[in-house]
Amino acid sequence: MRYSHRALYFILIVALLLIEKIDLVAQVISVSPIPQRIDVPRDGALVVEFAAAIDPATVNSNSFLAFGRWSGVMDGSFSFENGNQRIRFQPAREFSAGEYVTVNLSSDIAFADGTPLTHGYTWNFWAKADPGSLELQEIARIPVRQPGEGHIQTYGAFAGDLNEDGYSDYSVPNELANDVRVFLNDGQGGYSSFTAFPLPGGSVPSTNEGADFNRDGHIDFVVGNIGNSLATVYLGDGNGGFLSITSYTAGQSIRGITVLDAEGDGDIDIVSANYSANNLALLLNNGSGVFGSAQSFESGGNGERAVAAADVNEDGIGDLIVGVFNSNELLMLLGDGSGGYALSDRISVGGSPWMLAIGDINGDGTLDVASANSSNNSASAAFTDGQGNFINAVSYSSGGTFPLAIDLGDLDGDGDLDLLVSNFGNFGSNNGRWRCYENDGDGNFINPADYPA
Repeated sequence: MRYSHRALYFILIVALLLIEKIDLVAQVISVSPIPQRIDVPRDGALVVEFAAAIDPATVNSNSFLAFGRWSGVMDGSFSFENGNQRIRFQPAREFSAGEYVTVNLSSDIAFADGTPLTHGYTWNFWAKADPGSLELQEIARIPVRQPGEGHIQTYGAFAGDLNEDGYSDYSVPNELANDVRVFLNDGQGGYSSFTAFPLPGGSVPSTNEGADFNRDGHIDFVVGNIGNSLATVYLGDGNGGFLSITSYTAGQSIRGITVLDAEGDGDIDIVSANYSANNLALLLNNGSGVFGSAQSFESGGNGERAVAAADVNEDGIGDLIVGVFNSNELLMLLGDGSGGYALSDRISVGGSPWMLAIGDINGDGTLDVASANSSNNSASAAFTDGQGNFINAVSYSSGGTFPLAIDLGDLDGDGDLDLLVSNFGNFGSNNGRWRCYENDGDGNFINPADYPA
């Protein structure tokens, strides 16, 4: 069979395009630990296998960043194997027990021929927790008010190690006091005093998260303010204080906030869920912890109240899960690696999502989502297929009224994620409570236990 020169030329062009497409998709062949693994040794190496040799000169602590949610930026050493197709990162210390770890490879990493790592690459895993009991005991109550101070409405806390002494500190937003109060751990698990960092009146600080925004190796902190449409960024000094506190306009009534590298450039960006504005906003980081003007975009829902970030379709690009309050739904938005997001799927959870937590709940290696649903006093587990779709959602009683906070973690150290829900209770009452569920290993939550708040 003979082909014309034109036909052969066409076949060659198509083949080259296919090769280019394969290169873009398969630049990273595998990573270890595998994404979403629950029981990773706390001092274990991080290994990335590439499709071709990379340039070792482009690999450093800025282009290869491992961040523990509580322990912060992980220092370590790099080695190169398999003809420079494999990077091995050996942490210099242990991650905190049971913490969620995010690894970001930036597009600054280049192959030997100069081709960049297109869109970077991201994945998450959990550091192994020690065996423990789900029979929780209250050991202390930490005062968060000044002597004689009235109601300040503390909302949530971030437990990052701000002074880098190996112990978790607490950064606590207070909605009515309009400040963030930092409690430094004394090394014995005590938090006897705090420093208050004020915000403008009417801010109503609430949702919060930590990251290293300016690439200096220290934990930074962002809080979303309900009252004035601002996201406030605290750049940490590594000693328990802050180098600067700067606010950026994000969107009306910020109720949810998350952090991720939206463009693959190694800079950690911010996404806010703006309930009254009915949208999301992306604030891009210039690499030094300074953020540009908010880029608002629609999620496909109405009343965005919660947002979380992770790779849900296993392409190495950060995606978004959005809790939509007015329609009782979770939405899945896939990232394109350039700061754009497109709706992929949606699922009803039966109640109004107030807060989200993410992780592999049923142990199948794919990301799942837990939501606190305030309108029907429930908590839901929504399962995904790893391809950008939801499979199903299962709801459980929150054990109280007005659940507004939720988290996942391996509380008993058995290698699966247990569930903890916080119920605010009725306004003006003192009937708030926590509910803890044990994971049976297959993603079913059993043996509920309640604790007074």
